[in-house]
Amino acid sequence: MNLASAGYLDQQLNVTLRWLEDETFFSLCSRHHFFNGQLASAMTSMRLTNPSPLKIKHDFPYNLDTLDEQLLSAWGNPETIISKHTILPMFFPFQSDSNINAAILALHSSKLGSIKYCLGLITSRFGAEHPLKACRACIKADAAAYGVSYWHLTHQYPGVIVCPVHRKMLMESHHNRRWSARFSWVLPSQDSLTDHLETVFESRTQDLLVQLATAVIELAALGLHRRFDLQLVKTVYRNALGRFCSSGQNLKSIASSLSHLTSLLQPYHPLTCLPTTAEGAASYIEQLTRSPRGHCHPLKHLIMIIWLFGDMDSFVEAYDHQEAKEGQAVLTIGGRDRISPGTERIPEKSLAQKSIRRPKVLKPRLRIQILERLAAGKPKTQVCSEFEISISTVNRLLREEPLVERSWAEIQRKSALIQHRKNWMATVKETTHPSAKTVRARTPELYAWLYRNDKAWLLSQTTKLPSGRIGNNSRIDWEARDVDLEIFIRKSLIEKFGSDKNLRLDNFEIFSLAPTLSSCLENRSRYPRTRALISLIKKNS
Repeated sequence: MNLASAGYLDQQLNVTLRWLEDETFFSLCSRHHFFNGQLASAMTSMRLTNPSPLKIKHDFPYNLDTLDEQLLSAWGNPETIISKHTILPMFFPFQSDSNINAAILALHSSKLGSIKYCLGLITSRFGAEHPLKACRACIKADAAAYGVSYWHLTHQYPGVIVCPVHRKMLMESHHNRRWSARFSWVLPSQDSLTDHLETVFESRTQDLLVQLATAVIELAALGLHRRFDLQLVKTVYRNALGRFCSSGQNLKSIASSLSHLTSLLQPYHPLTCLPTTAEGAASYIEQLTRSPRGHCHPLKHLIMIIWLFGDMDSFVEAYDHQEAKEGQAVLTIGGRDRISPGTERIPEKSLAQKSIRRPKVLKPRLRIQILERLAAGKPKTQVCSEFEISISTVNRLLREEPLVERSWAEIQRKSALIQHRKNWMATVKETTHPSAKTVRARTPELYAWLYRNDKAWLLSQTTKLPSGRIGNNSRIDWEARDVDLEIFIRKSLIEKFGSDKNLRLDNFEIFSLAPTLSSCLENRSRYPRTRALISLIKKNS
C-alpha cells in the first residue's frame, strides 16, 4: 500500500459509522472494515485500537479498553458495548456477582481468561462455540433498508435457532470458525451461509422454537439489572412441579411430558444434548431441583422455564411471589406474634412475672436430690418443674459442682447424638433417591449439627450414599458416540453429494457437515471410525 492510499484511509477514519438496530459490536467493526476498503483484517484491528490490536472475537470481544477514543465518542463506552451489543448479558441472571464482574473485567482487559468455564459453557454440553448466524430473509430486508447486511444481536444468542421476525431457521456462517476463516472481519451474505436446505418445521416445532428464542431474548434483556437466587429458583421449580403432582400425575408422567418437549428441540444444534427419554428427563428435573451448582448454562434453566411456565414473564412473576413470601416469613418470625384487631394485649411484663420463678435458698437434702437428678442427665427444664426452682438456681448449682456439670453435659451430648443420628437415618429412609446432597438439602440444620458435633459418624454415613451427581461419575460410551458421528457424517454426505464414496473434499466442506465435528476431533485418541472416514474422503484430494 502506497503513502497516498494510506493517507486516503486515514481521511476515511474521520467518517464514523453509527449503530444499526439490533447490531452486534463485531458487526459494526466489520462494517467499519469494509467501509474503509481494508484488505487485511489485522490492519483494521490496528486502526480500531491503540496501542494493541483488538482481539477478533465475535461472541466475546475483549481488549475493549484500548478502543480508539474517536470511535468511543460515537459508539459509547465499553460498558455500553458489552451490555447492548454482545451476547454476554444473557449469561448473567443465573450467575453470581463474582463471576459476572470477572466476565466484564475480562472483556475490558487484554486476556479473555477462563470466563467460558465460569459461565458454564465448557461443561454444559451446549457447547462453548457460538457460530455467527443470520436469517436469509433479514439479509434481503437489511440490504433494501440500509444498503448493507449486518449481524443481528438477537440471532447470535445460543438457543435462538429461528429468526423471531420471519420464523425461519437461522443459517450458520462459514467464517470465524475454528476450521475456516477463523480471524476475519465479515458481514453476512447469502453465499457465506451453510447451504443446507432450509428446514420446513412442523407447526408445533416451529412454535416451540420461537417460544424458546423469545425466552432467550427476554433473559438477555434482564441480564444487567436482574439476578435470580438459585435456592429460590429451585423452590419455584418445585412448587410448579407440585402442581403437576396435585393434579394426579406421578413423576414418570411428568418426566414424559418434559421428554416430549425436549424431543422436539433435540435435533437442533446446540440443543442436541437434551434428553429424549423419560429417564433422561427425570434426571434433568432432578439436576435443577436439588442443591444448586455453579457453572450452569442458562439454556438449561430456559428449557425448564418454558416447560413449566411457558414464558419468562410467568417465571419472573412466580419467582417474585416466592421471594415476597419468604421475605414475609422472615418478617413474621422477627416480629414475634401478631394480635388480631379487637384483641386485648396482655402486658409483656405481667406475663414474664407470672412465668419466672425466683431463685431460693435450698435445704441440704433438697440440694442433694437436685444434684442427683442433674448427675443422671435430666434436662434442666424437667428439674425446674419437678422442684419448682428457677433455671438460674440450676445453673448456679452446676457451677458449684464441676463433676456434676461434666456428667450432665456428657449425658446430654450422648442423648443429642443418638437423637440426631436417628433423625438422619429416618430422613435417608424417607428420601426417594437418597444421596448426600439430597438429604442435606432436605434437612440443612440437621446436617450442620452433625457436621459440627459428630463429623466422623456423618462422613461414614454419607460415603455409603450415592453422590447424587448425574453424568459426572458415569462412564461415557465413546465407541457409541463414534459410531453415531460416523453414521451422521455418512448420511450428510449422501444428502449433500448423493454418495459417500470417491469424494474430493477439503476441510471446509468436511467440517461444515456437522457443527460439533471440530470439537469432537480435538482429542486424537477418540473417534477412530470417524477419523478413518474423513481420511478416506480426503485421500483423493
